[in-house]
Amino acid sequence: MGWDKVQEHILKLPFCQYREQIVPMVICYEYSNCRFDECCIPCLEKERTVHKATLNPPIIPLVEANHEYI
Repeated sequence: MGWDKVQEHILKLPFCQYREQIVPMVICYEYSNCRFDECCIPCLEKERTVHKATLNPPIIPLVEANHEYI
């Protein structure tokens, strides 16, 4: 993999603007309006702050919740 591909891959990873680093994030497939969906896990666990990790490009939901399921 060339450096251009590596850079392209890195730019697609979730980024926390507060920690200024790449972070893991919550991806919720259970509920369509989950308040923790795309949240930064380190900030949620350590500081109990809920904010979205920045994504480039944004996530497109693969599964939409069914009203009967919720």
